[in-house]
Amino acid sequence: MKGYRDSIISFRSYLTLFIAIIIATSVSTTIVYQLIKNIFDVDFGAEILLIVSRYTFFLSLTILVCFIVINAITKRFVVDKPLKKILRSTDRITAGDFSVRITDGNEEHIRTEFDLIAYRLDKMAEELGDMEVLQENFISNISHEMKTPLATLQNYATLIDSEDDEEKIREYASVISMTTRKFSTLITNILRLNKLENQTIFPEKARYNLAEQIRVALLDSETLWSRKNIEIESDLPDSLFICADEELFGIVWNNLISNAVKFTPEGGKISVWITEVDEGIKVCIKDSGIGMSREEREHIFDKFYQADRSHKAEGNGLGLALVKKIMDITGAKIDVESEKGKGSTFCVLFPLEEYY
Repeated sequence: MKGYRDSIISFRSYLTLFIAIIIATSVSTTIVYQLIKNIFDVDFGAEILLIVSRYTFFLSLTILVCFIVINAITKRFVVDKPLKKILRSTDRITAGDFSVRITDGNEEHIRTEFDLIAYRLDKMAEELGDMEVLQENFISNISHEMKTPLATLQNYATLIDSEDDEEKIREYASVISMTTRKFSTLITNILRLNKLENQTIFPEKARYNLAEQIRVALLDSETLWSRKNIEIESDLPDSLFICADEELFGIVWNNLISNAVKFTPEGGKISVWITEVDEGIKVCIKDSGIGMSREEREHIFDKFYQADRSHKAEGNGLGLALVKKIMDITGAKIDVESEKGKGSTFCVLFPLEEYY
């Protein structure tokens, strides 16, 4: 139906052009005849005028036909062919095939608007394909991470059911309790990350004491670092007020401090300090732990990534992904310095123009 309607529109356009040529031919012939008659005082006969009009008409008609033919050929190769290619590609993308490509991906080969549309459509398909891979990986990782604690709970519940020794029962119950907390933390982090990525959480800025918030975060994790006999060294002012989302940055400090504790060995040291720099306020957390290689540093903010698999039981690989997402939506910046065997330093920068 659409093709028929387009044909009617084209026919009307050509018919209008044809009528316009006839009218223009008649008017121009009459005007030329009157000008010659008045200027040169020459009176053409009706037959000559008719011949001139006829030849002018047929010349105009020939030009019109040539225009129609050229326009049809041009439309077929310049418009219809690339347009059909684009439409076929959009149909495949709609059906879920994100591997489709129309162009060679070279921006220098863009010559027409259709080339630009095709190029951008390729970019969209590429990004959709990447998103699909990320989604599949995310679901796969979530399934794996959930399966492990559930299997642990099931196993220890079975052991308790068949155990008579009270000491063993308490031991198994302790493992179940710890696994339940880890499972709860995993679910909480997944929900938080989902809200942050879908922008259903928006930063609510308010003035609060940053130095006091970090002190509280250190005290909250005292059980963790005192158990490993880790020395805590802090250089924090009595008060330092910034305008930021207190709840979101509470998540940042809790994750960075717990990470430092996790990767610092028995009797190690963690240093926390705040400094004022030209760009703003910088909060640094340094540990004397195992450190990271350059390759590991490139992936630490990826979801579920854990560089040191020996500490897998202590986390789920979502903490630093949460931290990075909070940095992205608040405008703060995070920098990491680390060397294998020499510890890591995480520094969060609060730019002056954003937080004061």
